[in-house]
Amino acid sequence: MRHCTDDCNGLLHNELERTCTLCASVKFETVSPEQKAIAFEKVCPLLESIRYIVYKEPQNWQEARQFCNEKHRGLAIIRNIKEYESLKTVLQEADIRSHIWIGGNLVGSKWEWVSKSGPNIEMTYTKWTPQQPSGNGNCLQFWNDYQYDDDKCDLMKSFACVL
Repeated sequence: MRHCTDDCNGLLHNELERTCTLCASVKFETVSPEQKAIAFEKVCPLLESIRYIVYKEPQNWQEARQFCNEKHRGLAIIRNIKEYESLKTVLQEADIRSHIWIGGNLVGSKWEWVSKSGPNIEMTYTKWTPQQPSGNGNCLQFWNDYQYDDDKCDLMKSFACVL
């Protein structure tokens, strides 16, 4: 894979498959084996690159949020389909299909993305699993092939942070 050939008009060029693609997911480090964390960068020459780190060591939602806020830019949030596809690709690369805490939280009667700094962000793009949210929890996880599901915040799960 190499960047920006004339044939691809600024996209990534895969020489083996002779195709062009908007983005590629690149594993750029394995962070401390005891934390079982894998970091990925979503490389998109025509868009801003998005970097995530996925922690496989389970924590409850609040612990995961606190950890992501202290070490990174917060729990992963999804404001549009591009961010959804980026995070989904990263989780696929990490071989994780479900039960991942992300930064959504039920505030009153509205689902919002919890921001590390500043006000929460309204959840306008959604990808709920059928018949969800069910009301069985106030925290958001990726579940059932990368669809949203509400769950109890005290359950232990892997989680994704924004770098």
